[in-house]
Amino acid sequence: LDRYGFIVSTAQFAARPVTRQMLRHENSQLRKWTKRVATAKAWQKYATRKPAKLELRIRQGVPDAVRGFVWKILSAAKAPEGFRVDGLYVSLCARDAQRTTNAAAGSAPHAHAASAAAAHAQIAKDVPRTMTEHIFFRAAPSSSASSSAAGEEVQNGQAALARLLHAYAAFNPSLGYTQGMSSYAAVLLLYMTEEDAFWTFATLMQFCGLAGLFTEGFPLLHQCYDTWQAALRKHLPRLYAHINAQLLDFLSLRPAEYEEMVRERRHERALLPGVYTTYWFQTMLVGGESPAPSSVAPRLMDSILLDGNLAVTFQVALAMLADHQPEILKAEGERLAEVLRGLPRRISEVDQLMAHAFEFPIKSKHVLGTKE
Repeated sequence: LDRYGFIVSTAQFAARPVTRQMLRHENSQLRKWTKRVATAKAWQKYATRKPAKLELRIRQGVPDAVRGFVWKILSAAKAPEGFRVDGLYVSLCARDAQRTTNAAAGSAPHAHAASAAAAHAQIAKDVPRTMTEHIFFRAAPSSSASSSAAGEEVQNGQAALARLLHAYAAFNPSLGYTQGMSSYAAVLLLYMTEEDAFWTFATLMQFCGLAGLFTEGFPLLHQCYDTWQAALRKHLPRLYAHINAQLLDFLSLRPAEYEEMVRERRHERALLPGVYTTYWFQTMLVGGESPAPSSVAPRLMDSILLDGNLAVTFQVALAMLADHQPEILKAEGERLAEVLRGLPRRISEVDQLMAHAFEFPIKSKHVLGTKE
């Protein structure tokens, strides 16, 4: 296992030795962070006196030992007072368990039976394939005789994820559950209690705008496609021209035809960026066939909760492309699509990538399409 609990090869493990210098630096940072999060009052004092410095420290990465607390307090700042209701999560879980029991017994379904059943079916499919490389979400041993303490814990990880997603589908039935949500929830569960993760997840959906990634019609996802194309054209024009030319040919679209789609804002314009960016936005780079390594997801979540939007995902994506520009410019057609889709898995030096990412000025108005 790596330090984040992900299963890695022996070569991968050996390639990342922990040095005394690294430990001294991390322990020094943790001591400083421990003072900042000692109490809610200490946090508020630091945030009020040094907001720019606090933002910088969060961008540089929150220590794992205090990350759950920091995420909890950042999400609380995004939601209105009274949004979190003590005991509601337990009630939602109990209600879902009762619904399952009634369904098994053939009892009369409730009014939202069809949508609830669809959500349950999709969650049942997605949970076993979410973050499967992490020991917490690893499939439990098939034989009860071979189950171990680790197996019990892993089984509980999948169960916790399922409970959280079922509870949210009941909490917000108009949105329910859509494939991709599980990636965001799973990251939260690695650092927070179930109940804290649930309310942070609900805050992400409702007050950080992420619900638009999963609402019918995917309005935020389409906005992300447009924002991505504009950001790529502005910051990496050579790559923009090459990627567009090659992928349009791959999709059998004429440039003039695509430009007309963009001008008329037709949904078909999403075909081009959707070839390689969908998983970047809907699963925070950690889903799909080429997920980012374990250290990326918590760094992204640090900034998503700080910013209240997905700006950091665009920044990291631009940095990935810039770091592989020579290779991308040589790739053509289907091979180019494969290279672009596989970039997250090839991230190595996360600190360097994040430092490069924050050089790209992507703001909330760009992500959300507002004029602020």
